[in-house]
Amino acid sequence: AVVLSSHEGALHPKLAIDAPIPNDIPADHVRVRVHAASLNPVDGKYDNWKGLMEREAGGSSQPFVLGLDGAGVIDALGSSVDSERWQIGSRVAFHLWLGRGDGSFAEYCVAHEGTLVRIPDNVTDETAAATPCAMWTAYKAVVTKLRAPPGASSIVVTSGSGGVGCFAVQLAKLLGINTIIATCSSTSSERVRELGATHCIDYHTENDIAAAIRRIVPSGVPYAVDSVSSDSATNLIASLAIDGELAAVAGSPCRDASITFLTGYSFHDVCLGFAAYQSGNVKRLLGDIGEACMKLLASGSIDPCIGRRVTLEELPEMIAKARDGISGGKVVVTIAP
Repeated sequence: AVVLSSHEGALHPKLAIDAPIPNDIPADHVRVRVHAASLNPVDGKYDNWKGLMEREAGGSSQPFVLGLDGAGVIDALGSSVDSERWQIGSRVAFHLWLGRGDGSFAEYCVAHEGTLVRIPDNVTDETAAATPCAMWTAYKAVVTKLRAPPGASSIVVTSGSGGVGCFAVQLAKLLGINTIIATCSSTSSERVRELGATHCIDYHTENDIAAAIRRIVPSGVPYAVDSVSSDSATNLIASLAIDGELAAVAGSPCRDASITFLTGYSFHDVCLGFAAYQSGNVKRLLGDIGEACMKLLASGSIDPCIGRRVTLEELPEMIAKARDGISGGKVVVTIAP
């Protein structure tokens, strides 16, 4: 397992060869024999979790195992789990609550039954593991929050080659949105266009992204998805049409009352696991979205965008790099055959 280790007051990910198998299974959880997991930018931001982890762990001596997304086979059921729906041996994908500390970067982990999604026979464990955090977030942004209708005129997606961005672009294409503008590097633009973007803006060379968007759609875009930062979301506001809508994944925009009054734009914060686990309605806020996304994967409509495969031994170094974002496709961890 890959666990958090404290050294001179700082947290670091490290490989633990003898991490214990979790046996404390809450009533509404299952234990999963993990076959594959995937890396997300939030996994690299473990320094921000210290207070949360201390509250959740309550002084526990168990190692804090990292990892939010995974896929594998159920090998034990909590006492209240629906045994007609889930059985030992069921293949499942899941998105975990980062505060528990029994994450997916391990041979075994514990997952809430509400987040479980059955994996069809034609979907591999790696494909299933690559999608929960990134694709489910993109689905929540484009479909659930923005409610972009089929055939909408235009949308902009920042970081079109990133985890959330690559799925948001594909979902926009599936919806038949006519103009799909993505920001990305020049080296990623060909790939982003293959995923569905009609226009790519190089954020390395374009100083004013909103102005570049306006050159493509002079009246402004009705929909925008930002997965970069609060500053990036703020800068996108100037690209929105009157009554446009912005979904932000990586930080809320700084709202200027005068701009809000002049444009009438709407803003949506997109929160996946935090909102679901805090609300107590994990099935509706996670499981239902996961099932919709799994159907798209099974139909072949969505590319899982796997860019690299690594082992658990290689993972600690990759986690440290993830805090600044991951480009070039999803990083998938192969844990068991």
